[in-house]
Amino acid sequence: MKRKGFQNFRLWIMVVAVTVLGAVSASAQVNAAFTAESTALAVGETGSWTVTLTNPDVTDITGGTLVVTVPDDFTVTNAGGGAELAGPPHTLTWTPINLTGGGGSAAFTFEAHPDCAAASGQTMSADFNSGASTTTSSSIAVSYPLMSLELVDSGGGTVTTASVGDSVTWVLTIENNGTGNMVTGADVAFTLGAGFSFSSITSSTANTTPAALTPGTAVNWNTGTIPAGGSAVYSITGTVSSCNLNELVNNVTVDWSDGVTNCNAVQHTGSTSIELVIHEPAVVITVNNPGLIPYCTGTSASITVDNTAGAGPAENFTLKMAGWPASWAVSNVTNGVTWNSGTSTFSLPDIAAGAALTFNFDVDPAAGCSVTDSATLLFLPDYTNECGATYGTEYFNPVTGPQTWTMEAPISPTVTATKSGPTSVQVGDTNLSYTIQVTYSGPTDVLPYTATITD
Repeated sequence: MKRKGFQNFRLWIMVVAVTVLGAVSASAQVNAAFTAESTALAVGETGSWTVTLTNPDVTDITGGTLVVTVPDDFTVTNAGGGAELAGPPHTLTWTPINLTGGGGSAAFTFEAHPDCAAASGQTMSADFNSGASTTTSSSIAVSYPLMSLELVDSGGGTVTTASVGDSVTWVLTIENNGTGNMVTGADVAFTLGAGFSFSSITSSTANTTPAALTPGTAVNWNTGTIPAGGSAVYSITGTVSSCNLNELVNNVTVDWSDGVTNCNAVQHTGSTSIELVIHEPAVVITVNNPGLIPYCTGTSASITVDNTAGAGPAENFTLKMAGWPASWAVSNVTNGVTWNSGTSTFSLPDIAAGAALTFNFDVDPAAGCSVTDSATLLFLPDYTNECGATYGTEYFNPVTGPQTWTMEAPISPTVTATKSGPTSVQVGDTNLSYTIQVTYSGPTDVLPYTATITD
């Protein structure tokens, strides 16, 4: 009986031993530590943390679970293989985790950044197997960018006095007045007015620039990092090409984010405009009266449109010849001027400030030498300044005339014929001789003149 009792006791000891060893396999002491960590970050700046688990026990660990709690106002950018739960609480979970006995270890690395309103001084915490081993990271100091912007011309103003053809330069300054680097950069949307032609954009602070700006269309780019206390400065140059004041306005909006969410409570904007100075023409018209006009051959005439005293060009220029007879023809017009016989109007090229245009033309008052009257003419200009009739001024002066273009006295060609010779003859007379004399009277510029004489 004693021997049997001893055997029973040995069996009980073995059962107890197996139970104890099994418990050790599930919850042996594990060392958990943050072996790499970020302790100072700006909003939007990605940090990295590594939790290392070490099993100093001789017994293997299988099926373990690691839970890392991340501040709710941090965004995880790389979970490192863990499963994220947005929460709250905001957690990353790795399972199953197996650690061999005798110093087996495993490291778990993840990345995150502080959001726009992340509090400073928070920590990460790690928990292995529901409290079997815990650890806390160092506190994380969060710094905050603070953005401002200014858009002005090169003289520091937002309204620039300029004229069509003038080059204007604007300076866009985006400042970071905060305690932290703006690591995500500033997001810029710049609209160059449709009334400008684009010349260039450069950055004196070596920030990212777009290849070009498209007039009338928003162009977007990111500046790249702006350090705390630093700025991104851009110089933008364009040329005034329109007189429409609505098209001579530049607009810019600038935001910054933590990489996901816009951090601006109020969107930052800026604009500039043009106070347009219009250069006016000063036109003088001189008509060279051709004098007495031969009605069979016509003549040449010339007109000079003088803008030498003008500060601006005379554009869209027409000159109507009021009173021009329908039978008078115009040809061989010079210097790029064209003639519309239906409206008796010349169309001229634009005449630049300080310039004059003289053009010649031939006048044929009466094709085929038909008799025509003289004409009394008015010369009626119609032109605009550099901004055209819609945005500028249309001119109808100076009117030149009335001026009479005089035809020579009408002289029609006449032909007379006389016949001389015997006035009476006898039957049988021979060698009779007669002379017919034809006399022409009229303008010589139509000679030779052909007449038919019937005897």
